[in-house]
Amino acid sequence: MSQSPASEADKVSSSYIEAWRDLATRIRDGASFSGHERNKAFLNCGAGTAFADVSAAVGLDVADDGRALAVADWDYDGDADLWTTNRSAPRIRYFENQSPSKPSHFVTVRLQGDPTNGCNRDAIGGRVEVLLKNAAAGRHVATLHAGDGFLSQSSKWLHFGLPAGAEIAAIEVHWPSGQPTTTRYEAIASGSFYHLSQNGNATLWTPPARAQAINNPDNALADTQTGESPIRVRLSKPASGPPISYLDADGKAQAVMKGPVLVKLFATWCPNCSAQFKALAQSAEAIRDAGLEILPICVDRLDPELHTTSDEVRTHLDKLGFKTAAGWADNDTVKSLDSLQSPLFYRQRPLPLPSSFLFDKQGALSVVYKGNFEVPRLLEDLKTLDAAPADAKMQSLPFPGRTTDRHFVTNPIEIAKVFHQGGYPDDARQYLIAWLSRNGAAPDKATAADSRRTADVHTLLGIITAQLGLRAEAIAAFESAIALAPELLPAHLELVSLYERDGALDQARDHLEAMLNTRANDPDVLTNLGAILEKQDQASAAVARYRQALDAQPRAIPALQKLASLLATSSEPDVRDATAALALAKVLEQSPARMQLPILETIAAAYAAAGDIDAAIQRTRTALAIAQKSGNSNAVMLIQKKLNTYLAAKTD
Repeated sequence: MSQSPASEADKVSSSYIEAWRDLATRIRDGASFSGHERNKAFLNCGAGTAFADVSAAVGLDVADDGRALAVADWDYDGDADLWTTNRSAPRIRYFENQSPSKPSHFVTVRLQGDPTNGCNRDAIGGRVEVLLKNAAAGRHVATLHAGDGFLSQSSKWLHFGLPAGAEIAAIEVHWPSGQPTTTRYEAIASGSFYHLSQNGNATLWTPPARAQAINNPDNALADTQTGESPIRVRLSKPASGPPISYLDADGKAQAVMKGPVLVKLFATWCPNCSAQFKALAQSAEAIRDAGLEILPICVDRLDPELHTTSDEVRTHLDKLGFKTAAGWADNDTVKSLDSLQSPLFYRQRPLPLPSSFLFDKQGALSVVYKGNFEVPRLLEDLKTLDAAPADAKMQSLPFPGRTTDRHFVTNPIEIAKVFHQGGYPDDARQYLIAWLSRNGAAPDKATAADSRRTADVHTLLGIITAQLGLRAEAIAAFESAIALAPELLPAHLELVSLYERDGALDQARDHLEAMLNTRANDPDVLTNLGAILEKQDQASAAVARYRQALDAQPRAIPALQKLASLLATSSEPDVRDATAALALAKVLEQSPARMQLPILETIAAAYAAAGDIDAAIQRTRTALAIAQKSGNSNAVMLIQKKLNTYLAAKTD
């Protein structure tokens, strides 16, 4: 088990952050915190004896990645039911206790404390003892806890199961007051619910006539750990992306036509695929009347050991009664479909066979089917493809309920990042452009949140287009972001960085100086301006900007590093200050960024400037080891060159 940071400095250490990032990636890839262990329930067999594993017998041995457990008599039938929460689906599960209990074999109480007597109103911490007339049956004791489990709170009703034929002599409550206070309640009947107040009243409570029932939805997800049940996901808002391409029978690239069209990935060796095609063939007339085109795309050729021909695919589909021509999937086909649907699922799993994608008339993805689906379900989905946005959201829910969509807004940036990180930057660019064309509300109608979200999209579009070498388009995107949200610092700094990479240092400097009109003491703006001035051989002006940044934020790492480096290495006598550089370097050595390569190199340079060559060599060797471990050959070469310089200086 990894340790949490022991200090404020450790909180942002790269190794700790990377460990959490790796853990999140493993969960997204289908791993489990508990290794898919099945839940356990143990029966106490009595004093001095072992516990018995009754997990399977009572139906609690599901393979959920379980976390919290709460106990409550949900249906008021005199026995305890269970609620659990899980990291995997279903996120919450209800277990109804259906044991054949007798109506009189329990008593349940709810406490009410008196704050004027030093007791909290809910009597948290109160201890209840149920005394039975048969002394041999002993006493039953329970304490009322707040937060009685991991991230959970059970019912505040304290439930006591009683032996058959037991009669209650009295109930004693030890109240959590400043002074020991005990109240005794008599004439308590078994098989009942009571409110017990600290003033001595015991009030019989009658459960509501209609207990709230839990109805399992027909389309609830089954145990996702097994992967056996099909999954259907209706998008609350259709997802648009770049055209999906495939190969026709002649090997020519084709784009999936606009819909409604069902793109179906299949293999000739897949029995589930064959069963699905048979079902579709039997409903061919209804599908045709609904105006749906079906595009089967065979994945056989992705397996280098399979040499399936187009004629063999045609014969295979004919035998199943399916007459539509099929295409071939290449790697780009599968990657594009996967990139389009993967943001919909936190758990990232390989696409199963069959996988089907229903696109609407505009070519936007509306429904994803993983595994087989019922043809009537498909036909129902077709009827609602053009539903109004509010209706589409309700149809996307697995069961009826109230929506909280005002709190959650679809983030196009995350979808674009999937394309970008998957090696498809142009697809990410096209997706963002399409999103902006659909969602770019007129400025006079946009809310502040809409404007900020659109500005963020423009910023990411600028970053991606800059990487693609589309300089003019990138500049236009950054300028659009700034126009929508002038306070959006990343857009400004990315634009400055683009000017800098292109050698347009005057433009970069002018933009940063203009920003100081509204961000006079912003350390990021000042540090970037200092870096531009340094590149323009204005070292004294650069030092002034770095110092101004540190006045605003004394421990700003970028400003510390750049100022220390300039003071240690400048060729201008009026700028070079080894003593000041070393003082800054020692501050950097205490920072969370102390093991980053630029920081180590700056620290080494400061020690060298101050005449401590041994310290410079030591820091440079540490930097070299880090660069070698990362496999950064260019950094290794540059750091080795500096190390040789320091070693030569020591020899001299």
